[in-house]
Amino acid sequence: MTQQQTVSTPSGTHKYDNPPGFKPIRMMEVEIGQALPAISAVNPENGKRYEKAVVLVRLYTQPIGLVELDFGPDGLSAPEYAQHIWLHLHNEINTHLRKNGFAEVMTLDANGLPATAVPPTLIARERFLANAPAVTVIVPTRERPDTLGPTLETLAKLDYPNYEVLVVDNAPSTSDTEDLVKSRFEPTGKIRYLREDRPGVEWARNRGLLEVKGNFVAFTDDDVLVDKHWLTEMIMAFDTIDSVGCVTGVTIPAELEAPSQLWFEQYGGFNKGFELKVYDMRQHRTPEFLYPYVAGKFGSGVNMAFRTEVIRALGGTDPALGTGSPSRGGGDIAAYLQVVTKGLRLVYTPGGLIHHYHRKTYEKLRKQMYNYGVGFSASLTKCLVDDPRLILDFATKIPYGLFVLLYPKSSKHKKKHVDFPKELTYLELWGMVYGPIAFVRGRLRVQELQRRYGKLDVRTASTLARGT
Repeated sequence: MTQQQTVSTPSGTHKYDNPPGFKPIRMMEVEIGQALPAISAVNPENGKRYEKAVVLVRLYTQPIGLVELDFGPDGLSAPEYAQHIWLHLHNEINTHLRKNGFAEVMTLDANGLPATAVPPTLIARERFLANAPAVTVIVPTRERPDTLGPTLETLAKLDYPNYEVLVVDNAPSTSDTEDLVKSRFEPTGKIRYLREDRPGVEWARNRGLLEVKGNFVAFTDDDVLVDKHWLTEMIMAFDTIDSVGCVTGVTIPAELEAPSQLWFEQYGGFNKGFELKVYDMRQHRTPEFLYPYVAGKFGSGVNMAFRTEVIRALGGTDPALGTGSPSRGGGDIAAYLQVVTKGLRLVYTPGGLIHHYHRKTYEKLRKQMYNYGVGFSASLTKCLVDDPRLILDFATKIPYGLFVLLYPKSSKHKKKHVDFPKELTYLELWGMVYGPIAFVRGRLRVQELQRRYGKLDVRTASTLARGT
């Protein structure tokens, strides 16, 4: 493979960091269950003027979709963008109205859709919160206090009565993370600092898992902003249907200020839509021929929760995978595959909302695409090695899988625009080729770290022994 060469400027940037014609896009939210305000093309938080916006639309606090708007010179009046929202989301609006027992509507205007009574979805949420189960949120991190701080600020303000946040500092080289957590956040009583010296995000997740006392554990990253209802919606989703072992949620960009952030969205991003979905190996299979091996469609590791007993029974997330290991990623994908193929269900809920800060430089995006390729095929290798019963089924799907990967107009590539750098696609493919080798190296690395530091066995951490 011929890789595109980095073009350096005096500031050390890549030519794709400032391509001709790129213009930032403003990220916004609008609640249409109330009167709609006029919106400005100028973001008051940073003083920038924008030509476009991507708007998260909510109805009675529930996210129902994203809409792209073009600003006029003075922004947009409420009647202008109300009609645009209606054009793109009228089905979703009426679906949510029916869910709440309200009459359907024929249009959306500047008055919005004020509820005639308290929406049943909000009543159900309040009833759940009155007896909410204990949840532990685990945040692995390494030397990123600048992004970790805003993440913890939002986690400290969750609208959930019974939770704890464990920040797991992974093989730190400084005390910056410990100083931040202990000085600013531990006094809140909600957030606690832990340290894990074995390098790798899955080691950090499993270190946190040892401390979990309740029946549910959620995971997120150190470069996000969580919605205040995130944890509530994630844990409520476990009651969607029987035998739910894992729940994932909606993750949208926190900003689209750089070309690399927009290209990541074109690649696929973390958002899997705004429709509740259930996955299993029986009646809740998608019609895709590659199911269930397209586990990336189940959700993202930045936004996931498990029944504690389920993730512990799996041995936690595999430290042979993930950031910081030779496999560079895939710990979340492997866990999703294991949950589904072992007879449990995975639920994707649009209520579990997180905003993620995508990479802002092209060089970081290049690395991310390669790492995703490595992690994806490494995670598949892990699942086939651990459960050989899947090998024959997987083998029958390889030819079509290659078609999806290589054909430029396949479903995998349909969101990529003409300006999407081709080398990003090549880097992901090259990473997939290396993934199985990386997994073997990852397993050897695990053995080395266990000899050095000892084993970290989450299966021995009993929820009942620690209390609920």
